[in-house]
This record gives sequence, C-alpha cells and structure tokens, in this order.
Amino acid sequence: MWQPPSVEEMQAMLPQYQFVSLVGHGGMGAVYKAMQVSLDRAVAVKVLPGHLLDDTDVNFTERFRNEARTMGRMNHPAIVNVYDFGETQTGLLYFVMEFIDGTDVSKMIIERGKLPPEYALAITAHVCDALQYAHKHGIIHRDIKPANVLINMEGQVKVADFGLAKASDPNQSGITKTNMAMGTPDFVAPEALIEGIPLDGRADLYAVGVMLYQMLTGNIPRGMFVMPGRMVGVDQRYDAIITRAMQTDREHRYQTAAEIRRDLDVILTVPMVKASETKPGHQAAHAPVGSQSRAPRQEAAIAENSGQKNKAGKSNTLLGPFIGIAATIVIAAALVFMFKGGKKPTPTGDAPPTASQRMPDSPPPAAPKPEPVTPPVETPPPEPEKVAQTPAAPPAPAPAAAAPAAAAPAAAS
Repeated sequence: MWQPPSVEEMQAMLPQYQFVSLVGHGGMGAVYKAMQVSLDRAVAVKVLPGHLLDDTDVNFTERFRNEARTMGRMNHPAIVNVYDFGETQTGLLYFVMEFIDGTDVSKMIIERGKLPPEYALAITAHVCDALQYAHKHGIIHRDIKPANVLINMEGQVKVADFGLAKASDPNQSGITKTNMAMGTPDFVAPEALIEGIPLDGRADLYAVGVMLYQMLTGNIPRGMFVMPGRMVGVDQRYDAIITRAMQTDREHRYQTAAEIRRDLDVILTVPMVKASETKPGHQAAHAPVGSQSRAPRQEAAIAENSGQKNKAGKSNTLLGPFIGIAATIVIAAALVFMFKGGKKPTPTGDAPPTASQRMPDSPPPAAPKPEPVTPPVETPPPEPEKVAQTPAAPPAPAPAAAAPAAAAPAAAS
C-alpha cells in the first residue's frame, strides 16, 4: 500500500510552500494543508501516488501537464480552483489548489447517518452545475464521490480532486495499461471497467446517482438495493433520477448533467402530490377550488328547505278540515243567536228597537269569532325576534384576537 510522504519530506521537496499538516490520504493520493509563502494564503497540495503513473506510457507526464493547464483555466464557483501543478524531484506529480475551510459530504454522512432531502438536492444540483461546466470544456472528473465534494463555512459547495480528471479522449478507456480502474469502485461506471471502451461525461453522471442515493439513505447501492422512496420515505421522484442516472447502458442514462439538474429543479419547485389526495377520483383534481366544500352545504340547505316545505304542506293539510269545521260551527252559532234575538218580545206601542238599542242584547258579531282559529297561522311573527337576537353571539370571540396584542410586549422585552 502506498504511503504518502511526511510533512517534512514534502517541505524539502517543495520549499516554496510552508507545509502545515497532512489533511488526508488514500489510494488516490494525499492532500496537505500548506501556506503559499509568496502570497501568504492557505492552499491544498494534492500529491498523486506513484502507482498511478503508467510506466509503459511515455507520454503520461506530458498529458498530465496538458490536462493540468486545462483544469487551471477552469473558473466556476462550484469547482475548486487550481493554482499550480508540477513534478517533485522524486518524480511525484502534484496539484496546488484552493484550500477549503470546512468539511466534505462524506464526513456529513458519517456524522448524521443520512442527509435531509433538501441538503442532498442542493448538493447534487451544485455538483451537476460543476460537471456541466467541466464536460463542456472537455474535462471528465472520473472520481465523483461524497469525499470529493467540499462545503465551506459559508455553505458553498465545491467539487474538488480533479487530480484524476482527464480530457475527453475517444481512444482512451477507464482502465490503465496496468489494468487498474481509475476512481472509487462503488462509484465507477460499468463501462469504465471494460477495457477498450472510451469514457465520456456520462461516467460522472453514474457516480452522481450513487452519491445521491448515499446522501438520502446513508448506504451505498449494491446488488438489489431498495430505492430511497421505500427505504426512508422521501419523494419518489428521487427514485426516478437515481434509476436513470445508474443505468448500466449509458445510452439509457442521463446524457448531460444539465438533464439531472432540470429534474432536480422539478422536485424543488413542484410540490409532491400525495396519493391520499387523489383517491376520491380524477374529477376532484379538475373541480374548481372550493366547489367540493360548497356542494355538500348547498345540498343540505336544499334538503332542509324542501323538508320545511313538506312539513308546512303536511301541517296545512291537517289543519284544513279542522278550520272548516270550526268555521261551520261559528256560522251556525251566529245564526242561532240571530234567530233568538229576532223572536225576543218587545213592548206594545213602542217603536221597534233600533240597531243601537239591540247591540247590548245581541251577541258579538260573527266576524271576531274566527280569531281563535287564525293564531296558528300568525305564530311565525315571534320567530324573527328570536332570529334577530342570535347574531349577537359572534362578538364573543373578540378576546382571542386580542391575545397576540397582549403577547407583543413580552416579545419586545
């Protein structure tokens, strides 16, 4: 296993930098924190391990220089800037890059287990922006993974470790002449493992799908893996993005990073519609807003009015015979009283009594008699008075509106 040089050894090899510490190392190289003496700024020095150098390829060093110059010309807010490159006296190739004071996504996953969906979406979107820019300039990263995505103290996402990057070459595959695959195994696209197949930017997009899965679930997709929608209950549209990005056949994969970014933007801007909201039927989706809530009330009101009308009709039907009988009795009584009044004896020789003289002795007129029958019909007038009194209740909730005003001084203090 390759052992990175010590800080003292790097100081001796690159005296123009003041080496501070070894930040990290692995199979793909070692990264040191250093100070650039001439500009008094913090930098990161990445050294490529010796076994990555292809001894049988005499043009490797020259190709590395050309690719390093290309990366040095890249200028994108989501890509770590490359300041310098070269070869040490011992033959090690190195990059001098922008130092990011922060963390990387791999450490975030280890600390949290998995990332919130909104974090995973934002990180993936920035990575896609960086890759779209790099691919447009003919650069393939070839080692996209959480450890190579950095986040500084301001939350800015930066794609780092373009040390394995290569300019697009249709004649070169992802396998070196020593049969070593370039990149981290779990994130390497299937075509990168086949000798003779040239790589392009779609190999990076495969790694983006793997990284998105790991951020959402905390696991690396291996074998017959379960999609995040079922595993952790996130938006199932993430499942579609991961599935397409990780297609074995790259022709069925996303063709550009911009396509992934567009699908991520849909998740960001269009809320997910839950299945429970669409169960009543397709017509509910096309109904005007509020129509469903108004319809039951309207139907209830119509039913109530029709019920009242039916009750009124029934009551009128029942009262009709009784009113007729009562009216007949009253008329008959009036005739009897009138008959008796006409037969009453009067004094001889006196003038017949006038109508005003008969009034005290005569029974009450027949017209007032139906009054006892009419009150049932006239009973509704008291009801408006009760109805008019009920609206006085709503002012009671006024103290609830005053609660925020009372809480305001406490918030101010």
